[in-house]
Amino acid sequence: MALFTPPNSAPQSTFFRATTTTVGITALNAGTQANSPLLTTLWNRVDTVGAAGAAVVLPPSNTGDQVIVTNNTATNAMNLFPAVGESINLLANNTAFSVVTGGTAICMCMVAGNWIVK
Repeated sequence: MALFTPPNSAPQSTFFRATTTTVGITALNAGTQANSPLLTTLWNRVDTVGAAGAAVVLPPSNTGDQVIVTNNTATNAMNLFPAVGESINLLANNTAFSVVTGGTAICMCMVAGNWIVK
């Protein structure tokens, strides 16, 4: 089952299925965009953030993609990086977005190469 497909149009993305979930993700301490864990499902729960700035990485964006990331910890904010060469919101390319403790980032792609995160 692909994500939402507008009437009379081709599917925009088949990267995620609406029921895919990963729990128990560990953000990499002192993680960078190049070496942090890649998120591979629609729903992602990060249960270990060992230090402030530990990181995970969004997949390459395609129009219509959605990714939900929860920082399921009480002590450290974590960094959420876009794929190499991409951006989040109005941040410069390759710049991390901070997800607060207990926070959830809802990531949507309206234009390939840029994630809108709320």
